[in-house]
Amino acid sequence: MSLMSVVRPTLVVVALASVSLGVRFAVFPPPLGRLEPLAATPRRAAPDPVVSPVSPDSLARAVAARDIFRAGRRPAVVPFNAQTADAGAPPPPAIPLPPLRLSGILVGSDTAALVDGFPGSDASRVVHAGERIGEFTVRSIGTDNVTIAGRDTSWTLRLRTP
Repeated sequence: MSLMSVVRPTLVVVALASVSLGVRFAVFPPPLGRLEPLAATPRRAAPDPVVSPVSPDSLARAVAARDIFRAGRRPAVVPFNAQTADAGAPPPPAIPLPPLRLSGILVGSDTAALVDGFPGSDASRVVHAGERIGEFTVRSIGTDNVTIAGRDTSWTLRLRTP
């Protein structure tokens, strides 16, 4: 690799950059103003606090008119009610839990469990670990219990002893 193969692309890049800066300043020249040296500017006392001729109420109305917290920049569709705001949101409706009951466990090479109470099923159902029944998943089957997971809850069903 020769020196010229490195220098030539570098010169091209520098030339293009200088041309683009020249065009930028020709089209958009910087504002011309009189620059004073820092030492020449006299020190001034702190300015008196400025009292705004605008009342705070009108400022509040201006801020409310341009609500920065709403994407549509429009007032809320539902008016604010202090009585309902203090009460809080109503609790979500309770989801009825299925009456699951473990009737028996079949232990062997293919362990299974006999479970009653699955929604949509009137009879006992033979289930295996990992099986999905509707919105429920059989997580594990032990020697005396079965773990079944729902949407947000997990149940451990145990065998009843007489």
